[in-house]
Amino acid sequence: MDIWIILTGVLALIIIVLFGLLSKAQSKIKKLESDVNKTMESIEKRVRLSDKYSRTLAEVADKTFEAVIITDKNGIIEWVNQGFTKITGYGLTEVIGKKPGEVLQGPDTDPETVERIRKKLSQKVI
Repeated sequence: MDIWIILTGVLALIIIVLFGLLSKAQSKIKKLESDVNKTMESIEKRVRLSDKYSRTLAEVADKTFEAVIITDKNGIIEWVNQGFTKITGYGLTEVIGKKPGEVLQGPDTDPETVERIRKKLSQKVI
């Protein structure tokens, strides 16, 4: 009989300790959830600002009177703006998938200019 009283007391202590640990774990989980939510809100805010900034830059690039050409890493045209079309007469559908030199260089193009542009592009500096 005494052993049952002792075992019941030990079991009660174990249950109390487990509930205490569970409570602490729940508190930590709530804190982590709060931290994650704050981080997500911060990231979402930065993404919204980045999207707004990107849209503004895209609008500026599209509306400028200067020619803007966007190429992939291999130098293949992905996009040109209205300024490019006005200056060259070539629209996006005519140049997409080509290298700028295929469209803009001809037999009368100054070789020094071509070389200077080629060097600048290879340095990723324009």
